[in-house]
Amino acid sequence: MPGRGGHYSHLQVLEASRRMDGTPMGATLVAARVTATDVFVAHVGDSRCYTLKDRQLRRITRDHSMKEAERSMLPSHLLLPEGRRIKANPNALFQVLGRGSRQNLKPGLVRLDRRAVDALLLVSDGVSGVLTERRIAEILGSGFDPIDAVLSILEQIEA
Repeated sequence: MPGRGGHYSHLQVLEASRRMDGTPMGATLVAARVTATDVFVAHVGDSRCYTLKDRQLRRITRDHSMKEAERSMLPSHLLLPEGRRIKANPNALFQVLGRGSRQNLKPGLVRLDRRAVDALLLVSDGVSGVLTERRIAEILGSGFDPIDAVLSILEQIEA
């Protein structure tokens, strides 16, 4: 599924950066393909995919950030001696479109059973960085039709 589109986008951002003044550019991506039996999700960076099933929200992607990588490897109390802080920016992304070489893009890929998904929400950090997952779940689970749910989310992040 999604590899070719993500790699094409990666190459386009690399090329645009080269054509400009050489200043590195980057972008994040989340994409989904839904078939009769499966849901395929690809993501790069901190754009996210959530599923909703029986009013339960579940984040199915993990950010490609230093903070998320450290969290997934070891419990936080084992990462650093007590009192020490992470020196690198914990929100720094290690996977983005348009950074690095043409070959180093490794999108996160997820496959789900279609029957386990009532709805999908694909968002950038412009939503997930503003609204809590609890609030997103309330909006999606409130019985809105999909368009009204998206409009409600947009209204709340713009407020």
